Amino acid sequence: LWVVPNHRGAMRQAKAQVQQAAWERTAVALDLKKEAEQAWHGYATSRQTIERYRDVVRARARELLARTQEGYRLGEIDLLTLLDTQRTVIASELRFYDALRDYYHRLIELERFLGRDLVFAPSSVSASRS
Repeated sequence: LWVVPNHRGAMRQAKAQVQQAAWERTAVALDLKKEAEQAWHGYATSRQTIERYRDVVRARARELLARTQEGYRLGEIDLLTLLDTQRTVIASELRFYDALRDYYHRLIELERFLGRDLVFAPSSVSASRS
C-alpha cells in the first residue's frame, strides 16, 4: 500500500512536466511567429521606402538639381544655393542607400523563416546579368 501514494506523486509530477513542456513549445512557436511577422513588416516598410524614392524622390531631386544648376549658370541663383541643393540631393541619396541596406538586411532576416535564399538566389543572379 505504501507504493501507491508514491506512484501517484510521480505520475502528477510527470503530467506537470509534460504540461510545462507543452507550454514551452507554445511559447517558442509564438516567439517565432512574432519574429517572422516583425521581419515581414520591416521588409514591407523598407520596400515601400525604396519604391517611393525610386518613383518620386529621385526624379524630383534630379529635377531640382538640374533647375538649380541652370539657374546658377544663368546667374539667377548664387553659389550657396547651388551647394545647398547639391547637399540636399546627396543627403536624399544617402537616405536611399540606408533604406536599401535596411531592405537587404530585412530580406536576409526573412530567409531564416522561409528556409531558402532570397538575396543571392541563382535565378535572381542570372536574371540580373541579362
